[in-house]
Amino acid sequence: MPYLNLPALPLIRKSRALFVLSILGILVLGIAGDRQAHARCQIDPELAALKQIVLDYKDAIRRRQDIIREFDENQRLIQHSMLEMRVFTREMERASAIQILMSINLYSTAAQVSQRRFVDFVQKRQKLDADFKKWQSAWPSFMQRYWAHCDIERNLNRQQIEDRLRILSNADPEDYPALIATACLVERLGRFNEGLVRIEPVISRHTSLDSIALLTKSSILRLAQRDNDARIAYTQAQQALVWLPEELMPIYRFLRARLYATLGEYAAAQNEWQALSQIRSMELEAYRSLALLHCNRVGPSGFEAKQAVKEASTALALDSDPNWFSHFVMAMAYHAADQRAQALEQVQLASQKSHGENQSLCDGLELCIQNRKATRWDFRNTINR
Repeated sequence: MPYLNLPALPLIRKSRALFVLSILGILVLGIAGDRQAHARCQIDPELAALKQIVLDYKDAIRRRQDIIREFDENQRLIQHSMLEMRVFTREMERASAIQILMSINLYSTAAQVSQRRFVDFVQKRQKLDADFKKWQSAWPSFMQRYWAHCDIERNLNRQQIEDRLRILSNADPEDYPALIATACLVERLGRFNEGLVRIEPVISRHTSLDSIALLTKSSILRLAQRDNDARIAYTQAQQALVWLPEELMPIYRFLRARLYATLGEYAAAQNEWQALSQIRSMELEAYRSLALLHCNRVGPSGFEAKQAVKEASTALALDSDPNWFSHFVMAMAYHAADQRAQALEQVQLASQKSHGENQSLCDGLELCIQNRKATRWDFRNTINR
């Protein structure tokens, strides 16, 4: 009965086609998953900027290595030239007057060539010295560039942190600012032991970043509840300040303010953030931090609540394209001042712009506002594993 097989043929073809399509679908999804992080780097300008910093530092490291290699080779040539000149001088001393007269032109030419070569080598060494000093003077700028990716206000969500860590994993082993940024980020994820491992190579090399690295270590140890070790690291950080470039002092002060706030030492934190609010590169983060600090100190007088609204409003005005956190801080301040309608408006804006854990944070604040329940900002704000 061959006709009975005829209807089955298109079904078989159809099933095979569906099978092939399903396999292709799985492959496409797999490729899409693998490329998702890469796509985020292309879409998110912050991730693209971080990737560029990593590449720029690698180029800077290569340039430094080239300078050192050229310097060593130049030093060898200078030593060889000096030896050549000494040999020439000894030959002149040993030669008789007749020999010198007979070879005066030859000796004179050889001496001029040797001296000219020596001068060229010395001038090149001076240029290499200048190049290396220029490289050293530019080095602190990398810490400033990485600073924006250190999650200084502890307001990134898990996905944002993981995306940054993925990029930082490609950094040069001698990229110490990248190691500091990595330690700050893994601290947020509650991976304290990993943070300590990441920061140790920076400390062991005794660079001008020692104080920042040690203060980062102290912060991690505090969150890990290793208070004695944290105090030791903090003392060492203070002692290492003498080596810190002046342009990196604001970074150190912000880290110190954050550590004070974590410990509940709000007066000391306030002094630091008030000073930093006068520095253009730090003013937005400083005002937001001050607003949250005042929210945590709200009392019956209402003074702290007014200050919180004032600082949060200033921060919101400074933020040309407010992200979720600027609205969140504003909502916290309005809630502290018992301005319920304004608080709800701001927290809803924050919720619309937030993702992941941050959206849950906004939802929690909105519930507190609706129920008129007091809330505080946790300056530790660690995302546990």
